[in-house]
Amino acid sequence: LDAFMAMMMAGSDPEATILWGTGDEKAGNVVMIPATLGGYPVTTVGNGAQTISSNNKNDDVYVLFPEGVTTFSPRMIYDYNSTSGWSIPASVTSIADGTFLSCPGTFYGESGSAAETYAATDSTRDFVDYGADGSVTFTAQAGEEGYMQPNGTYHLPAGMLDGKHQISFQIVADYQYKIASLTVDGVD
Repeated sequence: LDAFMAMMMAGSDPEATILWGTGDEKAGNVVMIPATLGGYPVTTVGNGAQTISSNNKNDDVYVLFPEGVTTFSPRMIYDYNSTSGWSIPASVTSIADGTFLSCPGTFYGESGSAAETYAATDSTRDFVDYGADGSVTFTAQAGEEGYMQPNGTYHLPAGMLDGKHQISFQIVADYQYKIASLTVDGVD
């Protein structure tokens, strides 16, 4: 089961909107929003009517959003009180008021981005530029005959590269295929 459920929007460029989490996203101290669901690119997180995830009480949590997401809806995430960092790529150009309710922590992103603007609206949040932080870029992607979740390109804040933060990936081969190799951090 994927940790997030989405609605697919038809049109000339089909896309996905993440509507809610299944609860599995709160199993560890790293939450990664996927870049694609059902083969469709995720462009929007939340629908403004309900939270996609709430009440994450794990210590030292980092929430990572992938490159390609453009819009955060109101009431997207609620009560992530122990969150150390929110990594928000420059592709996010719209963050609605009330997107992060009761969610302190450091917002990581690019200077001049929507993440920096939003962080400035609340005294419980700081902003740190990816370059100043020493953040690294990480891509999780499946080959042609399968899929993995979460997936996408993420910026990992330096504070989470301490060996104490981990995430599990679901890797599935398509019907009648098998996983022939797995590369992690450039090593087979």
